[in-house]
Order: sequence, then structure tokens, then C-alpha cells
Amino acid sequence: MARTPHAKNKRQPDSAPERDRASGRVAVEPIVAEGYAWWSTRPLHVLVFLLPLLIAYEIGLVVYLGAEGGPGAGPDVAARQIFVRLFASMGVGGAHVPALLMVAILVAWHLIARDKWRIRPGTLAGMAGEALLWMFPLLVLGAIGPGAIESLLAQATEAGAPGTGNGGLESLSWQSRLTLSIGAGLYEDLLCRLVAIALLHLILADVLTLPEWQARLGAVLGSAVLFAMLHDLNGPDGSINWSIAGTYVAAGLYLAIVYLWRGLGICVACHALYDIVVLVIAPAVLPAAQGSGAG
Repeated sequence: MARTPHAKNKRQPDSAPERDRASGRVAVEPIVAEGYAWWSTRPLHVLVFLLPLLIAYEIGLVVYLGAEGGPGAGPDVAARQIFVRLFASMGVGGAHVPALLMVAILVAWHLIARDKWRIRPGTLAGMAGEALLWMFPLLVLGAIGPGAIESLLAQATEAGAPGTGNGGLESLSWQSRLTLSIGAGLYEDLLCRLVAIALLHLILADVLTLPEWQARLGAVLGSAVLFAMLHDLNGPDGSINWSIAGTYVAAGLYLAIVYLWRGLGICVACHALYDIVVLVIAPAVLPAAQGSGAG
């Protein structure tokens, strides 16, 4: 479903096609296009690109989010807590396990793919600029989507955590909101895009043996629904606000498309930038926007 690592990434020679000895026919190996669009989706560049965000969140988790409610009791990203509880159930504890998981996945992918150990600074700069561009459609969705004014500022945080919940984010410091914005991009995309899309496609295509197009569509839709479920979808009366839910599903579909087309790094940065704009910048520029929520 998602892009799979290439067995080899070495460029094949243009002028020396191999000859099939049995048939005498010429068999030309396809040339792998190793330009920016390709390198920006490769695991080593994704890892280096996301490493500053991972470090920033892990520091903010201890320094700012922990200070909001005491060590281990402060607000956190719900997707990250799912990983924490999953590993704790297997006897693997530790606040930084989800970050190590993301690093391990990308390093393992890089080793399996046998990609070159080479970093292209221009590719990293391009990824940052591209993530900024991909963010703007999310802002448009937040402006025109049903229920967006009430919901797309809502951060996916643990229900009942100090300083979170409906209208609770305005009590957090801007550093805490910045940390949550970064964490939402990292761990929601790790769960809803990298893990969920691959797992759902595996179940639908290999276990249920659905046609490929149905498996792909089902994986994308399922990941979008999961993304929506990580957020507060309740209206003032406590029942599900289907307009808000629809907006989150639409945002999840959009991010799934970005992930499948442009890779994990750009998807995470696009998501995190959006949340930073909505959770940190917008409340500072428009104080009345505080207390609403981000995806």
C-alpha cells in the first residue's frame, strides 16, 4: 500500500542493456529516478528531517507538559499514549519508547532498502518548503469545513488530563501547545498513516483477499476514521457532532494522500506546521481563537 523500499537503488547504465542469453532479446533494466521527489521519501532523509521534531517533543514532554500536571500526569498526545500503553503491556516501559520506535522503523527500512548513507541538504530544505505548501489546503479546510471553527483547534490529547479537554487548552503555556502540536504531527501520523495504512492494507488484501483497489481505498478510509476518533468529536450536549467528525475524516483523508504521495517526513511536517499555526500562532494573533481546538 505505502511505498515499499527498493531492493536496489543504484542507477542502471543507460547504454549497456543486458542480453537475455536464452532468447537473444535485449532486456533493459528500468532506470531509477533518484531526484528530489525520490530522495525526499527515503527513510534516511525522513529520519534526519524529523529528528529535530522528535528531540523537541521529547524535551517538551518533560520540561513543559510534565510541568503542567506533574511528572507523567500532564497533557499528552493520545496517539503517543496508545504506543506507550501497548509497549507497557508487553513489559517495555519508558516515556521515550514511541520516539525510539519511529527511529527504529526508519533505520530498519533504510538498512533493508540498502539505500546510500548520504544526506542531501538541498533535499531537506526542499522538504521543509514543500511541507509548508501542503499545509495551506489544511488551513482552507479548517476555514470552510463544517464544524471546523469549533473543532480544528482541538488537540488530540488524553481525555481528563490536566489542562486539556473542551476549552482547556487556553490554560496551557504556548510552549506546551507548541510541544503538543509537534507531537500530534509525529505520533498521529506514525499511528494513522505509517502503521494503520500498512496494517489495514495487509488485512484487506492478504487476509480478506479483496481486490487491490478496494484494499487501498479501505486502508485510506480506515486510517482517516481512526484519525478522527483520536479527537474530541462531542458537541456541547455530549453527543457526537457529525459535522466535526466529517471535518476530521476529511483532514485524515488529505493527510493520507500527502503521506502516500510525498512520504512520511513531509506529511508529519505539514501536520505539525498546521497545528502550530492553529494552536500557537492563531491564539497569539487572535486571542478570541483560544479555547477552540487543532487536528
